[in-house]
Amino acid sequence: MPFTDTDAVGVVRSGMELCGGDCLSASFNSGEGAPLELRFEHRWRTATGALVFRLGGHLLYRLEAPGAVPVGFSEVREVFTDPIFLSSFLQKLEVCVEPADARIQVANFVLRRAPELATPDLVLVGPLVGADPIKFTWMSRVNQTYQLQKRSSLTEGIWEPVGSPVVGNGEVQETFAPAPPVGSLNLYYRLLVSPSL
Repeated sequence: MPFTDTDAVGVVRSGMELCGGDCLSASFNSGEGAPLELRFEHRWRTATGALVFRLGGHLLYRLEAPGAVPVGFSEVREVFTDPIFLSSFLQKLEVCVEPADARIQVANFVLRRAPELATPDLVLVGPLVGADPIKFTWMSRVNQTYQLQKRSSLTEGIWEPVGSPVVGNGEVQETFAPAPPVGSLNLYYRLLVSPSL
C-alpha cells in the first residue's frame, strides 16, 4: 500500500511516484473539530498535469504543473479549517494525477491533524439582542491569529468577518460583535484560527 495509515496522526508517506490516471487512497481518523495540515515535497516529471487531493469526496487541493519540468523538489504546505472536511471522524483521502500522460514524484508526504490550530472554546458574554454588543472571549495560543466570523445560516452562505483579526498572546483574548436587533434572524458565529505570519 503506498500510504501508511495511522488512526491517531494522519497519513504519512516518505516517497512515491505517480503516473497519469493513478489514484491512491487511504482512510484515517481526522479528529472532530481539528484542522488538517497537508505538507509534501514534489517534483513534476512532465510540464503539464495536475495532482488532485480529495477528502471525503470533496476537493481539498489541486496542484497544477508549472508548465516546465523544474529542477529539484518544491515544498507545499497548506492548512485547511473548513468544517466540511472535519464533519466525520473517518476520512478517505484520494490522490489522483491528471491527465493520463502526467507524472510527478512526491516525497515527505504528510496529511495530519493540526491540533495546535484547533478552535478554542468561545465564551459569550452579553445580551443576545438589543443595543449592547456581544463579547466573545477565549484562551489563545501565542502567535495564532483568530478571526470571529458570522453568517445567518448554520449550513449555507459565506462566513463574514466580525471585527479585526486578533493575534494570540497565550492569555484570554476578546472581541466584540454588534448584537442583532430584536426580531432579527438567527446569527451563527465561529472563530477561525490560523498561524500568524
